[in-house]
Amino acid sequence: EPKFIITNDSGEDKIVKITLNEKYEVVIEDVSSIVTTWAELKYRIDNTSISEIEITKDLVPTIEIRIERAIKISAQNNKTISRDQNYTGTFFIVPTASLELSNITLDGGNKNYINATGPLIWAESRSTSLTLTNCILQNNTIVNPENNPTYEQGGAVKTEQPFTMNGGSIIDCHGSNGGAVYTFDNGSFTMNGGSISGCTATENGNAVYIGSGNLTLSGDAEIISDVYIANENSVIVAGDLTKDKVATITLPSYDVDRQVITAANGVTLADKVGKFTLKNENYKISDDGRVAQNSG
Repeated sequence: EPKFIITNDSGEDKIVKITLNEKYEVVIEDVSSIVTTWAELKYRIDNTSISEIEITKDLVPTIEIRIERAIKISAQNNKTISRDQNYTGTFFIVPTASLELSNITLDGGNKNYINATGPLIWAESRSTSLTLTNCILQNNTIVNPENNPTYEQGGAVKTEQPFTMNGGSIIDCHGSNGGAVYTFDNGSFTMNGGSISGCTATENGNAVYIGSGNLTLSGDAEIISDVYIANENSVIVAGDLTKDKVATITLPSYDVDRQVITAANGVTLADKVGKFTLKNENYKISDDGRVAQNSG
């Protein structure tokens, strides 16, 4: 079916489909936001001003898509973007601007014995933010053929800017540092609910590696396996936590009185610290969120 790009006086693009009905009348349908293939998605992002896109079919990536302006991609009924043997790289690289994904599954293909050469999403240093809402990131195992550890960090998401996860899950992802998520540079990670499970790292942070910024948690957030917190970063409890156990924390060194958990305004920290443990069982977290010697 032929599709055409039209541009209005304000420079806004629309993609229209032109057909004839049974009365031979011309029917013009606006299909600007709808994509059914990876090529269509890339074309919308690279060559038009369309900023809100809806995926209506499952997609198979064939090349990375670079996000250099604010883009929102969603699916009414969860759709899957899953790799095959023909493409092992990162799905979305965000060098500038912001990316929001909603109701989409990204599948790295390790259940089909496919090894990846990078994370599913990489938000680079000049990007502004990455937001996932009710998304599933799964089955991504990074095995870099050049043995370059830079490409192996963050099995699902590698971010140099704020990353927010609103619900959803990260499952069965694997990298060198941060089996699921790796933050560095100006990166940070906020979990407003959701879960991380079944992820491993060959070095530090089987689930999450916080190399910059903080890890902010609220709602039903649950991280099964450990969170590695480097430098002087910390966990911030931003609201009620509904899970009995939220996360195990690994530190480079367990210095007594080091602040490891803090609370946002209005949150009683002493009520929340029991939901966290330290990986080194010789230490515990005190009611004021600091490392303390475990007396047994």
